[in-house]
Amino acid sequence: DKRLKLHESLTAELREVTNDLNYLRRIEVEALILQGEVLVERALECAEEMMYRHEPFHQTIRMFCLISIVYDGVKKHSHYSAELCNCYGPETMVALKTLEKCGLWKSRDEDPSGLGAAAIAVAQAALRGGQAAAPPPIGAQWEAAKACLNLVVPDVNLGDPTDVAYTFGGYAAISVRIAEKALRTPHDQWMSLEESLKSIPGDMFALTQVAFPANSQQVYKTVLVFYVG
Repeated sequence: DKRLKLHESLTAELREVTNDLNYLRRIEVEALILQGEVLVERALECAEEMMYRHEPFHQTIRMFCLISIVYDGVKKHSHYSAELCNCYGPETMVALKTLEKCGLWKSRDEDPSGLGAAAIAVAQAALRGGQAAAPPPIGAQWEAAKACLNLVVPDVNLGDPTDVAYTFGGYAAISVRIAEKALRTPHDQWMSLEESLKSIPGDMFALTQVAFPANSQQVYKTVLVFYVG
């Protein structure tokens, strides 16, 4: 049967990919990053190894962008951008600039002096005779969004799944969670999510469209999800 042979071929192709040690390690590190169980330095080491092994550019830059989002940007941003161009060619600069504009590839090198925003804030407060507030911990914005949207579900029943998080070992896609919130959250509470979603690149807005007859007893809610790119 042709369909059986097709499925056998697909299974063989998938097995070759999923049994690759580099693939297994990358998936493990991605999961640890999302769960907040790995230091940013260790995550960057993994991304660097992928870069210097010349793994496919889309896989390497995905790891760098994941680190950038979860840890509120990347230190030595210019260095990594230059190294990516050296490893994958100058044409990758266009992709990096586009990712920067989208907020997916951010820098934590906020000042050219190298002192850091926290040190500058302390010095400025001392000059004013006051005390600077402690800066938020690295990854605080991501942790807020993760908790708000329940992005990581630790105990997933793979045999009888009741949550979409089972599709990626306990991680639920942000786009899916936002769609769920749009369906289940009253409109007057929807914008209260804005603070927790600030770490997610892109603008957030809500639009209510009323197009039902005045005597209608049924109101239907429709959610349109657009994936751009």
